[in-house]
Amino acid sequence: MNNLLTDITGVRVGHAGDAALASGVTAVIFDQPAVAAMDVRGGGPGTREGALLDVANTVEKIDAIALSGGSAFGLEAGGGVQAWLAEQGRGLNVRGAVIPIVPGAISCPWAISSDSSLTTATAASTAARSRTSKADVAERPPAVRIRAAVASAAAPSL
Repeated sequence: MNNLLTDITGVRVGHAGDAALASGVTAVIFDQPAVAAMDVRGGGPGTREGALLDVANTVEKIDAIALSGGSAFGLEAGGGVQAWLAEQGRGLNVRGAVIPIVPGAISCPWAISSDSSLTTATAASTAARSRTSKADVAERPPAVRIRAAVASAAAPSL
């Protein structure tokens, strides 16, 4: 065990991005729908589908999480992961329609670059397709290593 997200059985991580820009998209995909919660902090938070996770709402489990750079442009990344999951037939069945549930959050790496092409739905779909259960976090851009470290620290011990 390396204290990584992928140490958790059924969790796969994919990434598409640019190490020189320290930006991109990370898709955390669960083999089976998972229970999730979101804690939003900071002066300019950017989230997608966070309200769905409220216990008062219908959605009880999620299919994936999209983490992206690109500030507000990065919110589009969740749609790419969602599209990939839909192609796989994964998601919540709502009256015959299958809707993948993909909450997400963005960070703002604009001090490094203003290239939002790394945080698009297309890049996120690439990240989802590249998912693996063996994350090589050391080769990921620094922003992704930080996110993975924080998420791993928050995960329960196995």
